[in-house]
Amino acid sequence: MEKVTPMMQQYLEIKEQCKDAILFFRLGDFYEMFFEDAKVASGVLEIALTGKSCGLEERAPMCGVPFHSADSYIARLVEKGYRVAICEQAEDPKSAKGLVRREIVRVVTPGTILDEGVLASRKTNYMCAAIMEGNESAVVFCEASTGQMMATHFDEDSGGSLLAAELMRMMPVEVIYNLPVHRTEALMQVLEKCGAMKVLYNDMYFAEEYAKAAVVDHFGPEKEEMPPLVVRAVGGLLSYLAQLQKLKPMHITDINLYTSAQFMELDATATANLELCNAMYDKGKKGSLLWVLDRCKTGMGARTMRSWLIRPLLSVTQITARHEAVEELM
Repeated sequence: MEKVTPMMQQYLEIKEQCKDAILFFRLGDFYEMFFEDAKVASGVLEIALTGKSCGLEERAPMCGVPFHSADSYIARLVEKGYRVAICEQAEDPKSAKGLVRREIVRVVTPGTILDEGVLASRKTNYMCAAIMEGNESAVVFCEASTGQMMATHFDEDSGGSLLAAELMRMMPVEVIYNLPVHRTEALMQVLEKCGAMKVLYNDMYFAEEYAKAAVVDHFGPEKEEMPPLVVRAVGGLLSYLAQLQKLKPMHITDINLYTSAQFMELDATATANLELCNAMYDKGKKGSLLWVLDRCKTGMGARTMRSWLIRPLLSVTQITARHEAVEELM
């Protein structure tokens, strides 16, 4: 039986940890990809596909990108619907005995892009967890770049119609969900319309005790008083983020628990006809209300303004607080 080289053996062992992602394997000043990952990446990124001796009779297909400019390549792969696992050297090569130890430091998905230069646009970049149980549903949205997290639930949502409407309103880029959501055809169709990356997540992480422990560990015991289904959704999303980033998302410091009654209800048709974010004639931003108002200096600010426009407040107290904040800054 043919035996691969030690370096390739290390690559194959790490690849086993992320079978559903393209592995960026750090070798010196490059991230290298091998075998099927290399074939896929070379086509999407339009870079040369070469080969590397690996101990097998045939050379392993290989392609690579410079590590200092990897962000743009990662963004292109994520935009095409791929997950990207980043594998770095975990020790100083000068002090390493034998092969340098390597490990996956994070997995990049549409909802976990943090670099402002990589984020595709000034639109909100929501990741969400959506779950159903009987006639109830709950959903939590998180924008990884800002740490904003907000959640809501519906007590009477037979068929998931209210959950579907909320997903269409928020347009998440990545959604994790439990089995009842997966089995609801209408919800799956909505996620297709959103263009979101869909992940059927292990129900273990949505289980009441497991999720409650994750919420209490992250936010403290006061948050376990939230509706049980919300606790389960939030706990599942926190676990998912920790798995991707290989650490706790400490920049997420609070949850805004909201109800649909807090905001003016604007469906997709109303949003389009009012030209809030896109002009009707070419679907572009120019000519829309957002185009007139958006003078934000950062993408983070622009995404916040857009979320305010598509979800207008109804509470006089909250509207006044926002006005007072603007007055104080002026």
